[in-house]
Amino acid sequence: MNYANVKFDQDAREKLIEGVNLIADAVEKTYGPQGKNVCIKYPSSVKITKDGATVAAAVNDPDPYISMGIEVMRDISVKTAQTIGDGSTTSLVIARALVNEFKDCENPIELSRELSQDCSKTIDYLKTFKREVTSPEDL
Repeated sequence: MNYANVKFDQDAREKLIEGVNLIADAVEKTYGPQGKNVCIKYPSSVKITKDGATVAAAVNDPDPYISMGIEVMRDISVKTAQTIGDGSTTSLVIARALVNEFKDCENPIELSRELSQDCSKTIDYLKTFKREVTSPEDL
């Protein structure tokens, strides 16, 4: 018979957050114009990069629960890179801040609703600054 190793409540939350923080620590070093390069050791080579998505793809941990936190963050990074083409590091820094800020939240469903509403309001506000670019001079 196969038995699953199951964690829940605070034990599971702490391990997931540990994974979130592990990947964010590695990726945030590359953030912005003053960001640093990260050296990644692969079995047959070494890669030096400042690309957050590449760094995120290389982070791993032997603990399966920490790995779950890493995987959630990696998915955020990949989806950001695929959808926007840039900003994977920014998305991980923001995701980590949200996870750590609200880690003791009593009602995650309500929090998710509130964040969605706030996100919509923020997008609407940013759209008020939008300018159409039709020529190199507009840039």
